[in-house]
Amino acid sequence: MSQVERWLGSYEAVGTRERYGRALSKFCAYYEVSPEETLDWELERIEDYMIDWKVFQRDAGYAGATIIVEFAAVKRWFIFNRKRIAVECKNISATRKLLDYIPTRTDIQELLDSAKLSHRVAIAIFAFAGYRPIDISELRYKHVKASLEAGDDVLTITKQHRKTRQWYVTFLGPQGTRYMKSFLKIRRMNGEKITDETPILIGNEGQAMSADAIGSAIYRIILRTVGRYPTGENFRRFRPYSLRKYFRRAMNSLGDSVSEYLMGHKEGLQGMPATYGGLMDLDPIAVDRLKKDYIKMLPELETLVTDVSLKIQIEKMEKEKGSLKERMDLIAEEHKELRALLEEFKEQEKG
Repeated sequence: MSQVERWLGSYEAVGTRERYGRALSKFCAYYEVSPEETLDWELERIEDYMIDWKVFQRDAGYAGATIIVEFAAVKRWFIFNRKRIAVECKNISATRKLLDYIPTRTDIQELLDSAKLSHRVAIAIFAFAGYRPIDISELRYKHVKASLEAGDDVLTITKQHRKTRQWYVTFLGPQGTRYMKSFLKIRRMNGEKITDETPILIGNEGQAMSADAIGSAIYRIILRTVGRYPTGENFRRFRPYSLRKYFRRAMNSLGDSVSEYLMGHKEGLQGMPATYGGLMDLDPIAVDRLKKDYIKMLPELETLVTDVSLKIQIEKMEKEKGSLKERMDLIAEEHKELRALLEEFKEQEKG
């Protein structure tokens, strides 16, 4: 095992290993050395080189948040290898220079119309279930098996959080579920054996699509359809991550804790059990309550009208109709009382 493998292996989260590995590779490429060669440097040289690399990234226009994260990653590489450096990433602002364009339902449908089936599955899980690219890449048949084979119109996705290893659920509405079912059906027809460990999303080589490949594929679809700057403002960009913000916007009507939970954020995983008792243990009653709340948001989330979303809209109209009738009945009763008071007043005037 190399020292780099040993260092990255000390982190449990796959995303952290990938992000830190890329940062170290960029640092070493800049100085044209191998990671192992950097361990022969004196402390003063390491600190000077890290400061110079930070300045290079800043002047090259890298985002402040990216510089800070990559600087921290390289520093941890040296500390892991007993190089007790004290250099800090100072004078780098993490203030965002670019804003995210949050797509409309029309934008999402335009992406779906332009995508092949495997990419439709990715877009749907991204926008309708709130998953990250790495979550989509790691999604296996076992995570959806129970719900798929039960014939659920709204899919329940059950998996462990990448960092905390806590079990949690999110959902995928009928539109995305149909894309997934069709994709799996075609693969079975082509002779693929679907097992518990089968990736939901595969590339042309039949292997699980990587997070980078998923993000790149969706980005290309964005460029050839809606475009990188849909509003014409060069500070507001449309990128794959915008699809998660689309999901969050729709789910926020249920409260921040719900959207945070469904998107797999640690804050949501810790806070939701207080709202949905039993959710920490994935109690079926608690999961069903959460699923019903998710389903209420489908008309705001999915781009096509399905039987499920149509039922939600009809129920909403019936509820509004019932509420309107109650208000009309109340007005009629108040009008009746007013007329009675008026008649009583007239009688008193005659007396």
